[in-house]
Amino acid sequence: MGKINHLAVLVSVVLHQALGFVWYSAAPWAAGRLAALGRPAADAGTVDPAGLAADIVGWILASYVTAWLVRRTNTTTMARGMLIGCVLWLGIGLPVLVPHYIFAGIKPIVTAIDGANVLVACLITGAIMGRWSGATR
Repeated sequence: MGKINHLAVLVSVVLHQALGFVWYSAAPWAAGRLAALGRPAADAGTVDPAGLAADIVGWILASYVTAWLVRRTNTTTMARGMLIGCVLWLGIGLPVLVPHYIFAGIKPIVTAIDGANVLVACLITGAIMGRWSGATR
């Protein structure tokens, strides 16, 4: 993947992990999400190493794909990068997430919280890739 800013990918993945930590442990809705899943509030600080590894690998891949798309569309601004992130969320992220959660019997509040997390992550990734699209590493 020539001409992709690898530092931007790294920053995107690190920010996504920080977002996830705050979103699922300290945000006002974290306890409600856990309750809807039938889990105790004490689980907010618990991290499954396999899930964390899968999330990191997944966001490395998502960041590279977003960076590729940003380059292919000649996107050079944060706003346009965020638009790409929004389109990816609306056209791929949300349609994949929602049916799986419905079939699994996961409560709608959890779907909304997790879907919003993916939206924010896609916006952040798009913004970073859009802003740093001209600089290569």
